[in-house]
Amino acid sequence: MTDNDALEITYVVEGNNTVEFTALEYSFDLLDHPQFTINKRTKAMMPNPFVITDAIVVKRTFNTNSLKKKSEDSIFINTPPIHE
Repeated sequence: MTDNDALEITYVVEGNNTVEFTALEYSFDLLDHPQFTINKRTKAMMPNPFVITDAIVVKRTFNTNSLKKKSEDSIFINTPPIHE
């Protein structure tokens, strides 16, 4: 995902079960981020390929109890409209 993209997740849970989600957010500005002082690499150094290097990783965990509930009437979801 990139800036201003939305991630929409649809799920169904029976009863009052709580579902927990964990999201990892990566930003690849570790060496330039104003909150950190990290020496730049020399020309002889290079990041490992296929590894998340120079990234800031933020882990966020939340559960369904902390989200707004959206309920839909299942009678109308799977039933075609009735025309008289």
